[in-house]
Amino acid sequence: MSFVNNYKSIPTSDRPTYGPDPYDVNFVFPVLPSSLESTRIKLTPFIPKLHAASYRDATAAHQDLYDFLPFSMPTLDSMLLFTEGMRCSPGKILFAIIDKTGPGETPPHLGGSFAGIIGLNNANIDYLSIDIGPIVVFPAFQRTHVASHSVGLLLQYCMELPDALPNPGLGLRRVTWLAKPDNPPSIRLAEKMGFVREGVLRWTYVTEAKGMRTRDGDPDQKPGRDCLLLTMTCEDWDTRGKFVFERQMNR
Repeated sequence: MSFVNNYKSIPTSDRPTYGPDPYDVNFVFPVLPSSLESTRIKLTPFIPKLHAASYRDATAAHQDLYDFLPFSMPTLDSMLLFTEGMRCSPGKILFAIIDKTGPGETPPHLGGSFAGIIGLNNANIDYLSIDIGPIVVFPAFQRTHVASHSVGLLLQYCMELPDALPNPGLGLRRVTWLAKPDNPPSIRLAEKMGFVREGVLRWTYVTEAKGMRTRDGDPDQKPGRDCLLLTMTCEDWDTRGKFVFERQMNR
């Protein structure tokens, strides 16, 4: 018997685009606003028409923000291509981080200061697992509550059970954090939030930045990099992670 393989990759635009209107986040899991907001931080889906220009303005002079990420977004066009690429993959979603403690200089409709972005990757609805990342916190908001509270909200959203009140979650079993081994701030943040080191994943990413040179004939000649893997499981969350979350959110 003969066979066929009719797979076609998800089409993505090769031109910068602000995406459809209304903006379809196209995420495999439900977005639960009540679990993505605290008294100080709100995570809302990143909508390019609302957030992209402000993101460009906040990061244009700070390209070092991408030193430990496998990509960079030096221009508005590169930002639009990146966000559309994430939107077209149902296992990914990108959030704008809104700091509710001050109005900032961003548009009033944001409800506070636009402080950065944080995302979820590699969502697996069968295995109930997901990765946190990327995370970019603007320089003015670094060494504040913004990073820890944003990560905490994503953990609450991912790990709490669907019938939890007042903040229901997705009920996932495993949330992972991938950090470049020579990025101590990222590793410290993950461990502060209760993630546990599991080991190094070799050749995790194809990267635009400096990395390991691949072999001749590789389909993509861009360099690669290893990542340190840290995890939070449902057992971790129930026994201690939830208490770490509450302590960090109250500090």
